[in-house]
Amino acid sequence: MIRLFRKIKEFITYRQDRAFTDKQYWQFMHKKMNWTNPQTLNEKIQLYKLSKDMEGLWPYADKLAVRKIVKKRVGSKILNKVYGIWKSASEINFKKLPKRFVLKTNHGSAMYIVIKDKSTINEEGVRHMLNYWLNINYYEWYGKERQYNLIVPKIFCERYLEDKNKKLFFLLFFCFDGQVHFIHFTVDRFTNHKRKNFYDRNWKRLPFTLGPLPSSDKKYPKPKNLSKMIDVAEKLSSGLKLARVDLYNVDGKIYFGEITLTPGNGMDIFHPVKYDRHYGSLFKL
Repeated sequence: MIRLFRKIKEFITYRQDRAFTDKQYWQFMHKKMNWTNPQTLNEKIQLYKLSKDMEGLWPYADKLAVRKIVKKRVGSKILNKVYGIWKSASEINFKKLPKRFVLKTNHGSAMYIVIKDKSTINEEGVRHMLNYWLNINYYEWYGKERQYNLIVPKIFCERYLEDKNKKLFFLLFFCFDGQVHFIHFTVDRFTNHKRKNFYDRNWKRLPFTLGPLPSSDKKYPKPKNLSKMIDVAEKLSSGLKLARVDLYNVDGKIYFGEITLTPGNGMDIFHPVKYDRHYGSLFKL
């Protein structure tokens, strides 16, 4: 009887999440979701994120728990320094933190505060924002991405990263079945993110954009440690059907950012749109 009740509850949850996704997909993608025969990457991500199996992948989506996976697969040298972990913003002692740092939560997306000079911040305002984020169930609140449902929300503080030119180069590796197929490259993603470019694994510029931001006309040289970064991304995405592995490149040193299992919630538009179908063919559900 208990098993039957669980199955009924799961079926109802799935139908509710699917109805929500239908509306959200129409709002963002301006077309109906194809549930019966998905062909594009974005369509397949919708099926993927609603699967109950996704809940078991929560350690990859948890920005703190994933550090154990990184340490086991590629070592701890690429892990950024963490100054503290807290269950509530009221526990943070700003006096013990360095002048510059980044405050994040572990259970969702775009929940971070970059502090370049702590003497200028409104501590009460920062605590208020962090506690507001802590009370969000990101699965319920945003896109029904089930990998976020079981994460226990926490706040953590990371070292502020930038290179000798006060820039931060960020590479996002899109991996299918543990193999890198394209790279999203951007500069200063968290402070002045205006443009982005896409490359293949040989650093050949790809003729598309993904999401609302335009590409840049500037030519960026191939990172000297690109092959090493690809190796790291593929080791971290091993065993996953789809993963975006985010890495920082700071004066040639690699730092881990996060792993995203359902990039853009499956609602970032490709321009031209044919690349949505092209990369969808690589995603084997």
